[in-house]
Amino acid sequence: MKGGTGASRLEPDLEEVTLQVDDKEWTVRVIGRSQTHTAALLMLGFWMSPEDAGAPDRETLISGRVLSELNLDQLQSAYKQSKPPRTDQSRDFFSDIGNRGRN
Repeated sequence: MKGGTGASRLEPDLEEVTLQVDDKEWTVRVIGRSQTHTAALLMLGFWMSPEDAGAPDRETLISGRVLSELNLDQLQSAYKQSKPPRTDQSRDFFSDIGNRGRN
């Protein structure tokens, strides 16, 4: 029998790409990944400064497996739908729980 185990392997992905939008250069990196049998999602971060290792200036979720598979149109579309990351980590969902009495 010739060959491997039949398991698919992900090739090493690009660490970052540079995207030009409105005369500004953005560094794009994958900051999160979810891959199931039904969906593959990437959380992309956009930085104005490529040296910045902190939180991105913008972020978005896009369907895809690896950064290197995204074409220019997909990256530009991802940028257009991106937003600045939330800075408050509080959860408003349970914010009024302390105001409720127990029955």
